[in-house]
Formats: sequence, structure tokens, C-alpha cells
Amino acid sequence: MACIRPIYGGAVNAVGLTNPGIDQWCKEIAPKIDFRKYYLVGSILGEPEELKEMAIMLNDFNLRALEINASCPNDEGDILTNTKRVIESCESAKVNSRHPIILKLSVVHDVKTIIKEVKGIVEALSINSVPWDVIFPNRKSPLAKLGGGGVSGKIVQSFTWRLVRQITDITDIPVIGPSVWDFGDMERIRMMGAKAVSFGSVFLKYPWRPTLFVKKEKN
Repeated sequence: MACIRPIYGGAVNAVGLTNPGIDQWCKEIAPKIDFRKYYLVGSILGEPEELKEMAIMLNDFNLRALEINASCPNDEGDILTNTKRVIESCESAKVNSRHPIILKLSVVHDVKTIIKEVKGIVEALSINSVPWDVIFPNRKSPLAKLGGGGVSGKIVQSFTWRLVRQITDITDIPVIGPSVWDFGDMERIRMMGAKAVSFGSVFLKYPWRPTLFVKKEKN
């Protein structure tokens, strides 16, 4: 199940993680992709042993990187609170993958401990949406029946951008800055030390903006 609700300056989502699985992707979808034309990053979530198997399977494809999604707010496991699991997930992927590793963090992670341990293992860090209860601790989520969901967009910039500054202050691992909503946000994120930017929920309300922003910046 995937459920998304627009909110002022962003969106809240509770995206179900059940799907046909990586076997079907590798056998039926990946062979149809022209990896010379499309630059793709594989995003995987699971226990360290599961990530090992997925990393090995994805070695057959020319991905640009492999992202370890250690921060999904809709995961029923302990990935947001189990620092050891996050570190072991990165180690497992690194040993078994031929692709560069990106670690996707959350504002609720023990970032200092994680970053210290993944130095030399991951090539970049990205930042996920923020759990509803962190943004609105005293307000019921419209997706409460699905666990509350994750909030993204302009409304979470004070949280995600603070994390960008925190990370760039303690490591030289490149950071992909999130929560772009307006054109000027890209430069603001870079001024904080981010080496790249990502587009998320802005697609939902303004699907044309990411392409427009990229073209405008090139010109």
C-alpha cells in the first residue's frame, strides 16, 4: 500500500514496502533498462544478511551506486534506533557490492556514531523524510492508521538542513542535500556544505520544478 497526503509546504507519505521482490526486478525489469541512457541508483532495505544477497544480485547491472536505505520511517523494524544494524548494513553491502555505497540517514539517527564507523565504507550520505511525530509531536497524522508516515518538503527544511550542517561539520564524506522546494534552495544547501542535491516531494505539487531548476541552473 502507498498513501501520500499533501500538506502545507510538503507531503506526508506511508509507502508500503511489500512488492514483487528483487528477483522479479532482476529477471523482468532490469533486462529492459538501457543503463547507458539511464543513470540509476539501486535503493535497498533489509537485515545485513539480506543486503548481502541483494548487493550480490545487483552486481550484474551497471548501477551508478547502491543506496542503503537505513532510514525509512515506514519500516516496521528497528532501523531508526538500531545504530549497530545501520553500520553492519553498510559493511555488508560494501564487502559484497562492486558499486559505490550511499547511506541514507534520518534526523533521528545517532549520526555521530554512525558516520565515525562508516568512514571509508560509504561514498556519500543522503537524508530521508522525517517521522511525523518528530515534526508534529502533538498532532495526529492523516496517515495515523498507517503508522504516521514520513514528512518531506519545505516544511522539514529546518530539520533536514540542520542535519546537513551537522554532518558536514564532522566528516568529509559528500552529503546529498534534501528538501529542495524553491530554486534558491539548491544554492542554500550547497552553502551548508552539501556536494549535491536531491528532489523529493516537490514532484508531487510541482512536478515540473526539478527539470526547470536544473535547466535554469545550467543556463
